Amino acid sequence: MKASVVFITVLMLWSQASCQLSRSNTDPQHEVYPATASDSMSTVNHSEQLDHDRQPEVEEVETVYLEKSEIKKVAYGLNGFSLDVVRKLRNRLRPNYVISPLGVAINLSMTLNGASGETKDEIIKILGLTQDDNTVSLLNSFCNLISSNLNNPTDSGLSSLYTSYWIRDKFRIKDSFIETCRKQYHTSIYVRDLSTEATMREINDLVSQNTNGLINNFLSSPLNPATNAALLNTIYLKGKWDTPFKKGQTKKEVFHNYDGSEGKCDMMIQRNEGYQLKEFDNFRLIHFPMESDRYGVDILLPCKGKTVAESLTELTSEKYTKWRNWCDRIGWDIIKIPKWEIETETLFKPTLQRLGLRSLFDSEADLSGITDQEPFFIGDIMQKAKFIVNEEGAEAAAATMDMAVGSTFDGPKKTEPTELIIDRPFMYILTDTRTNTILFVGEIRKFDP
Repeated sequence: MKASVVFITVLMLWSQASCQLSRSNTDPQHEVYPATASDSMSTVNHSEQLDHDRQPEVEEVETVYLEKSEIKKVAYGLNGFSLDVVRKLRNRLRPNYVISPLGVAINLSMTLNGASGETKDEIIKILGLTQDDNTVSLLNSFCNLISSNLNNPTDSGLSSLYTSYWIRDKFRIKDSFIETCRKQYHTSIYVRDLSTEATMREINDLVSQNTNGLINNFLSSPLNPATNAALLNTIYLKGKWDTPFKKGQTKKEVFHNYDGSEGKCDMMIQRNEGYQLKEFDNFRLIHFPMESDRYGVDILLPCKGKTVAESLTELTSEKYTKWRNWCDRIGWDIIKIPKWEIETETLFKPTLQRLGLRSLFDSEADLSGITDQEPFFIGDIMQKAKFIVNEEGAEAAAATMDMAVGSTFDGPKKTEPTELIIDRPFMYILTDTRTNTILFVGEIRKFDP
């Protein structure tokens, strides 16, 4: 059984000052800076003409080693961020949705390298970390570890994390920020006139190429002429379930919707299988592993009479990060879980502001480590995501745009068949199990009759 996960993040930064910059009357410069270190310079050199068709050199991503306590510290923080976003955002979304908080977190982590003052403090706090001399470096190393995990797939799977930074010709980005993006996030640098149809097509082609064609036409129109820079990352994951479903077993069954109505879903079925499970007061967590348990889809199923909202009140970052250390492997005679396909478009700015990240979206944002040109701040963060689960696996894609203005088996003895039937609203969480970090989150609350 195959599972695919694709994630794309695009960070758009532009400044009002850009409107005052002169544009060249000649063709835009097409510079490509490979994701490798270069000679030191105060700003990116926009005078050198490079072949715009030249692709960045591919680097082998080195494995990053962190202490277990360091991994746990950052995972706690980022998982807390993910759950906080879901709590604040879910009621603004459709009954069935998917988001990737990690995509937003990666963008914020990269931006953090150029932030100072209140802007820096708020980013660190919203990501669930504490301010000290090592925080930014630790977060960079953790993101590097996630990149290493994704860029070293198993023989039977495919996965990657790719980042690129698109800079408007004539706009000045500090070399120190560029070098950090290259070294810590393996970022490729492109210099273009960002508002042209040609650049739009180039970005769309790059997204499609790095998501195995799962996301095409990411941009429906050219970027605003005020756009000064765009940070793009794609996450792609394709793997096999450790225990497959059989297509012939799937059949139409009732799903009890969140609003009291009943819908019909295609219910996938397994028999005589065991999975890791942990019972909490208001819900249970069940782990469906992929790729020899490198990744997994966790199902948060509220107890009967309880809701996902009540479950989220009980679920803390610590509980989620640790729950598989506390769980048992439970066997069932029958396991049923629906097939689903979801697409969601989300704006994150209001949610992040309610969580305390305000200065980043204000013209007074301090991103002086990225550029000296002001104002330079984030206008909004938009994400498009898709998640598919069927007998052959799971497939997901997400695109996020940050827009800146101005810039062993232990089953019970039984006489009746034991069943795990997921026929009522639930939450699903796709996780990198090696770091216990949430990659995707979503809910299924309703099927049509």
